[in-house]
Amino acid sequence: MLLQFKNFISENKLLNEGEKILLAVSGGVDSVVMAYLFHQSEIEFGIAHCNFALREKDSDEDEMFVKNLALNLRVPFYSIGFQTKEESTKRKISIQMVARDLRYEWFEKIRSENGFSFIATAHHRGDVLETMLLNFVRGTGIAGLHGIPSKTGHLIRPLLFADKYQILNYVKAHQIEFRQDASNDGIEYRRNLIRHQVVPILRQINPSLEKTAIDNANRFKDVEKTYNKFIDTVREQITFTRNKKLYIDILKLQKTGIAKSVLFEILHPYSFHPDVIADIVESIQGTPGAEYYSHSHLLTRDREFLIVEDIGKNIYPGKYIITHTMEFMEAENHKFVFEYRHRLGISEFPEPLNFGITPSNSIQCLDVSALEFPLTLRPWMPGDYFYPLGLHGRKKISDLLIDRKIAKNEKANIFVLISNDEIACVSGLAVDERFALTRHSTRAWVMRKG
Repeated sequence: MLLQFKNFISENKLLNEGEKILLAVSGGVDSVVMAYLFHQSEIEFGIAHCNFALREKDSDEDEMFVKNLALNLRVPFYSIGFQTKEESTKRKISIQMVARDLRYEWFEKIRSENGFSFIATAHHRGDVLETMLLNFVRGTGIAGLHGIPSKTGHLIRPLLFADKYQILNYVKAHQIEFRQDASNDGIEYRRNLIRHQVVPILRQINPSLEKTAIDNANRFKDVEKTYNKFIDTVREQITFTRNKKLYIDILKLQKTGIAKSVLFEILHPYSFHPDVIADIVESIQGTPGAEYYSHSHLLTRDREFLIVEDIGKNIYPGKYIITHTMEFMEAENHKFVFEYRHRLGISEFPEPLNFGITPSNSIQCLDVSALEFPLTLRPWMPGDYFYPLGLHGRKKISDLLIDRKIAKNEKANIFVLISNDEIACVSGLAVDERFALTRHSTRAWVMRKG
């Protein structure tokens, strides 16, 4: 494995002789193996560790383990502690996203202040496969299918040549100790769900699944280069900017013959979801004045142009953050109460009654394992859509309100609950099937609107 490690670094030109590398080490098996490979390769390096305070005493024990590893390898050690949950609430993004932002911001600070050329992370082949599958499931352009690059700016990933089996065999052969993170064994997070339930099934079909993923990723990279050149040319031909607004010529867009793909690439940087972009394309011949929202921008269909503008915080509807420990909140003069419920006994059915909950129009029951906290509660907006339980397809919330005969003056009182940028339920009306209770659900998160 050491020879493969050296060859991978050389073939991908990850670093030059004499450069110092800062290793991101959590204490888990992947990052610990990376540290030993750098040590055996006699490459000068330091170790950086983040304590996110998410696993109580285990987080502190992880930090001490990594500190001792650095002492044993006789390399510089850098550590920092974060109040991750509090920072997640402050920044209004998920714990996973805020942890990622915090560690990379700090890694870059340590790198630049201490003369390190690059930051090395311990991503391996399995991570490439999981990322490709996760992107594919969420919805992605071609950029989401090339996995994880071996080098991005000051980031290098020198273990991308290895799969998990090679890493574990290396640990066994060299009798290396590492820390186990129990949270990696659960399926509460989507990546873990893919790792533990989806990948094993796919590997039954193709035992060389990770290698195939890498081969596909490399092919997608080559295709992407040609594709991006084409998109850049088309973008110059059909768009222009005026008064800080982006104008997209509708007629020229249609003449490309691939309006949906072109529009996806143009609007993706503005956070428009693929399904919203599909709606825009389908209604492009409709009545001028139609509006579509992303989290940061508004697109208006004019007679000749699609006009995109930054809506900022002034006209964006109010958002309310819900943490996993929150029991109630008031939003726009409405009170919402939250609680957890465990399944009562063994049952093949997911009805709320099995969780001791009496069904009501004011109650939504969601599967805890499908949610990613913190959640966001906000008024619905034109362009919002979800996947109603039992419908097996997506539906605009505006159409749902029409179907339910919600009076115009009552529409302003309809809220949507957001988990990881997806609508989990429409308060008092419907639950998204991706977040609904199933026969496998053991815990329910209940939202009551007062």
